[in-house]
Amino acid sequence: MTRCILAGAMALTIAGKAYSAMPNLLLIEGGVHAPISAPNNFFRDGRGVVESDYRIAQTELTTGDWTEFLNAYAPFIENPLFDVGTVGYAHLPHGEDENGVPIFVNATSSDRTPVLVSWEASARYCNWLHNDRRTDRDAFETGVYDTSTFTTNPDGSPNHQRDPSPGARFWIPTADQWLKAAYFDPDGNDGEGRWWNYPNGSDEPLVIGLPNEGGETNASIGFDPAPITAFEVDAYDHVQSAAGLFSVSGGLSELVAEGNVMGSEAWLLPEIVVPLVDHLHGLSDRYVDPWRAIGTLRLAAAVPSPSSTAAIAALGLLGSVRRRRCR
Repeated sequence: MTRCILAGAMALTIAGKAYSAMPNLLLIEGGVHAPISAPNNFFRDGRGVVESDYRIAQTELTTGDWTEFLNAYAPFIENPLFDVGTVGYAHLPHGEDENGVPIFVNATSSDRTPVLVSWEASARYCNWLHNDRRTDRDAFETGVYDTSTFTTNPDGSPNHQRDPSPGARFWIPTADQWLKAAYFDPDGNDGEGRWWNYPNGSDEPLVIGLPNEGGETNASIGFDPAPITAFEVDAYDHVQSAAGLFSVSGGLSELVAEGNVMGSEAWLLPEIVVPLVDHLHGLSDRYVDPWRAIGTLRLAAAVPSPSSTAAIAALGLLGSVRRRRCR
């Protein structure tokens, strides 16, 4: 399989303003293959086939990424101290600008840890990226997801637009896209493709422990004292899914378009449960209220057109692209 990191670690300059680097976006090739067979998991059984090419972030969204988004969206946050779904748990308002808008800072000691936010906030983040990080209100409310649909019926069921609008550049991955990137190996079974049981390209559970001590996942180690670096999104970059994803196991559970969260996490899970949750037929999938800060985002993105790829290459000549590599 050819894994290509397109627009990886690319610094952006829009309207003269510099923005943080985009995450590495891995190309996942589409195609028809056998779906997951998981008769005991109704959510995963028959899933995992994605016929079109797409890209997905190698890492989970970080607190550093979220600091930038929050400060762009800050003028429209009505209750910064209570809107946990948007602000998350890692950020706090620290002073105000000249217009009385709160300035958010990351209260943790690392900008590389995954950020815990809601599905709704993740959708607004995708809108913002799609709209080239503009700072007018429409940039957050339209483009990929129409946030006017973010309402709830009297019985508690949501009306949220779940599918990205045509032409979307970034979105919350579907369960099929997430599962394929986490567990499928197109080169397995002599090129016919196969599903691995665990998101490390094998059928063996990941070893729980610190990365410098032979560990392959930080799932459950949040119960014990550990350095903050053990929770960074690329702390276990020596362990990858067949597609090249870091930290599918551990970190935070990840949001998918359907409104569920997938995968194990560093906190809340007892060690004995981790192999069950990490398994291809895993027990982790659960629906969550779209306004609750309950997971993180692993960004999905469109494959650039040839003209867009040429533009990226031109930026690289100017030094804006720090690296582009295939392996």
